[in-house]
Amino acid sequence: MTSLKDFLPRAGLVYEDGYDILGREKRDHKILTAFCKAGFVKIAKGASDKESKANVDQALADTFTVALQPHILDLAQFESRDIYAYLTSLHTNTPWAYRVGENTFFCFFWAVVEARKRWHASPRPPFDINEHSKAARQIDALLEAMGSFYSSADYEVFKLVGGLEDDDDEEDKNEDEGGKDGDIDMTDVAAALNEDIAEDDLRRGVEAMNIDDDN
Repeated sequence: MTSLKDFLPRAGLVYEDGYDILGREKRDHKILTAFCKAGFVKIAKGASDKESKANVDQALADTFTVALQPHILDLAQFESRDIYAYLTSLHTNTPWAYRVGENTFFCFFWAVVEARKRWHASPRPPFDINEHSKAARQIDALLEAMGSFYSSADYEVFKLVGGLEDDDDEEDKNEDEGGKDGDIDMTDVAAALNEDIAEDDLRRGVEAMNIDDDN
């Protein structure tokens, strides 16, 4: 079965053990579906996993580049430090992220950053940072810029106060109202897959007609 973890960059990142990145399959599917709808991941027959992984790596690197923009970074620094205002601004300014709720995005951000910190705590091949993923190297730039203002404890506190449940509650509300683009589950991944297959079939049909015309 296809999972979010299948498409995440690996070089220079050490994720927690287990099938899911965000603790529950449903949350991972929200991120994966957002990647599919943004065109980063193709799950259709014949699609290149290598290309999808490269797309996701670039998308994550771009996200962490946006996270370094002064008007966003300033929210997490100085005496007014507010990590949640920082992540809210990052979520708003990340094009693919509007398809997922804030809390899911927050936890995904933390999960990937923590994967980079885990590599630094216990390095494994490849050891040459130049061989690491674009996302991993951009996280280093972010952590250097944030310095002591980044704390892994924020994630633990966020989980303890029930931050993750808010997205699920909002999803239930939106489902009752007929749903919206940001509320996604695995059926959306299947739909994205079917769309890709349909596009491939249409392209092949057009090519076949062109060949007939030439003859």
